[in-house]
Amino acid sequence: MSLWGTKKKLTGKTKIRIYNSFVLPILSYNCGTWGLTKLENQKLDSFHRSQLRAALNIRYPQKITNDNLYKLCNSEILSIEILKSRWRLFGHILRMDVATPANIAMETYFMQCGDAFRGRPRTTLPSVLNQDLKTIGRKLETADDLDNLRELAKRRGTWRRLWDSIVVHAAQGKLN
Repeated sequence: MSLWGTKKKLTGKTKIRIYNSFVLPILSYNCGTWGLTKLENQKLDSFHRSQLRAALNIRYPQKITNDNLYKLCNSEILSIEILKSRWRLFGHILRMDVATPANIAMETYFMQCGDAFRGRPRTTLPSVLNQDLKTIGRKLETADDLDNLRELAKRRGTWRRLWDSIVVHAAQGKLN
């Protein structure tokens, strides 16, 4: 039997606190490194909502909108949390020494010139970061773009405003 269906009477608030303390950290562990497709984000959001509904014991005949569910649980869309985590991590990486393995990997990724793989381009972390930047009129396609972002990341206030605007654009897209 699951935690949500125990015979002991736990309030919805307690179940949400348990979910936020034990389940959500495991679900979103290391999520800043994920390069997820739109479909994968939708599936994660759907799973997150189903867990919140299960914790509140909201079953089929009962209805609650996603917005009301998030307000009731004092929660956010999981894909938005992943987006924040991704940009927070990327800022940390850009502020690190250029000789760190993460920075070397980013430089190598943008220096590649050669034959592309056949088929659909793979969804990678840099491609997801580029998609995010395109929503605010910037890009991350070359090593020069990476250097420009590295300079921006050194100014934490400017960097925070940059990824806040990306999050706002993403949240507006999720709500529409």
